[in-house]
This record gives sequence, structure tokens and C-alpha cells, in this order.
Amino acid sequence: MLSITLAPNVREKLKNLLLEEDNDAAKMRIREVKAGSGCKSHIELRLSIDERDELEDEEEISVDGVPFVVHPDVIDTYGSVFSVSINEENGMPVVKTPNFEAGPACCKSK
Repeated sequence: MLSITLAPNVREKLKNLLLEEDNDAAKMRIREVKAGSGCKSHIELRLSIDERDELEDEEEISVDGVPFVVHPDVIDTYGSVFSVSINEENGMPVVKTPNFEAGPACCKSK
């Protein structure tokens, strides 16, 4: 079962983003993206505004009035427990899960 927790300062930010979208079908999608390039590249979980693609397969949940959708491939890879907070440095939403830690896969300092 899909579980998403929101930090208190996230709820209003996401609601406002959805209101600006002016689309009743809009949802917050948790997705996997590649960030960076070369040996600094890594996978991150991010939020985007989207509509449901596959009505029967995707998981959907409403958290504090904010609708979310997650593709089964993301759930299969990272599990079904997510949390969303705000990065204090840039004000952007950060998606975390106990089964994933973002970061470069190589080029570690010695």
C-alpha cells in the first residue's frame, strides 16, 4: 500500500503549484530521474506535475488534500513508502524513501 508523508511546509507549496496548473486532472508524480553527467551522474527521486498515464496500473493517493501518483516501476524499485520535504538551500521539494539514497555512484574522494 502506497504511503507518502509530507513535511508541514510542503503541503501548502504543493497545493499552490497544483492551483496554478489550473487542471483538475493534475497530480504530483513521484518519478525517477538521472541528474548530473559523467561520473557525477546519479539517480534522484523527484516530483513533477502530471496526469495519470495508465489508469489501472499506477498507484494514486491523496495526502492532506494533495493528489499523488506513482508508477509501479518506481514502487517495485524503491518500495511504497515515501516522504516529501523542502530543501532549505533551494526551496525545492525533496523525495526520500528508506530504500534509496541519492548520490554519485563513482568518483568518491580518497
